[in-house]
Amino acid sequence: MVINPIAEEMQEFNIELMDFLKSVDAQWYVLCDLKLGQIYAKHGATLTPNELVKSVFKDEISTVYDDGVSFCRDDDRYLSKKVIVLIPTLRIYEEVFHEVNCFDLNVKSKQDAIHFIEEFNSWVLADSDNQDFFSEWYDAIELAEHYLSIDSTLSDKCLIQLCHHYQRTGNYTRHQVKDIPIEYLRTEVDEDGVCYSSRRVLSVNRNLFQTKDYVVRCGIEQIDDDVFAFNKHLKHITLPVSLRRIGMNGFCHCDNLEELLLPENVNYVGECLCEHCKSLKRVVLSDEIKHIKIASFYCCDSLEEVKLPMHLRTLSDNVFGFTPSLKHLELPDTLFWIGGECFWNVAIEKLKISKYAEIADDAFLESKTEIEYI
Repeated sequence: MVINPIAEEMQEFNIELMDFLKSVDAQWYVLCDLKLGQIYAKHGATLTPNELVKSVFKDEISTVYDDGVSFCRDDDRYLSKKVIVLIPTLRIYEEVFHEVNCFDLNVKSKQDAIHFIEEFNSWVLADSDNQDFFSEWYDAIELAEHYLSIDSTLSDKCLIQLCHHYQRTGNYTRHQVKDIPIEYLRTEVDEDGVCYSSRRVLSVNRNLFQTKDYVVRCGIEQIDDDVFAFNKHLKHITLPVSLRRIGMNGFCHCDNLEELLLPENVNYVGECLCEHCKSLKRVVLSDEIKHIKIASFYCCDSLEEVKLPMHLRTLSDNVFGFTPSLKHLELPDTLFWIGGECFWNVAIEKLKISKYAEIADDAFLESKTEIEYI
């Protein structure tokens, strides 16, 4: 059970909490342990006062301390002191994310990496609960061992990067950033019916939105889930360099959208980014993106050109399924996973894929693509 302290448990409208959130211009929050919360505070985030946390959670809280609260989990076996960190800008989250990863994992050589794998496995295998709780790490370590079994001469740099990627995956699971609900934000709506907070695009009134060319405000860091989905008018959109995240269904079913150019700071895009965008011809993705989620470009009939991120790690299920106009695609050599039906019924004749990549059995379902391993 992952406790979602603000978004789901907040059934009763808490005026005191609302005023506090607005006073610090909080846009996101992280539920984390006290040590990590102190690192966030050092970078400019705000810790939620414990009494406010208690008033929101009620039955979820076991004990309130001066410096944090303990939450009950399903079976009461896991009681740990937690804090809720309020974040006004994603820059803070990214700074802490980087600091913690560098701090937690001291892998500087291939031998260090092998030792890390051995230590991790001995800890995880000692208790099945650990395997469930750190499933992303567990899967990743298995892949590291797979790489070593294929090529014992794997370069130090490659293996070190692999371990650091796994550490990032684990830490992301432990302190994933969450959206503060719209009700607790200061908002305003522009003349096109687009609702903004200080750092996020929150929603669009489709009855008001009639423009073909739209420019998102400067300073915006996130486009929330479903914001521009099913927009029948949007043809071109200009995104600010400040943008870092695009939520699930960001532009899906935008029938007239012709091009999507993501700014260089975008590092996360949700599932179904441009699914069923039948007029979409060209996409340029930021090099900061490591994972392309499920059905991102599924059934994009007119898609002809896609520039993938330089350091892309994974392509999930159905990413390019049924894209009959896409004849050519360059995959980076950092790619290590291609999901099921990723290239279902595509027209790509030939693809070069890293020999270290794992490919789902049905990744090229009903496709005649020739694969060259490099």
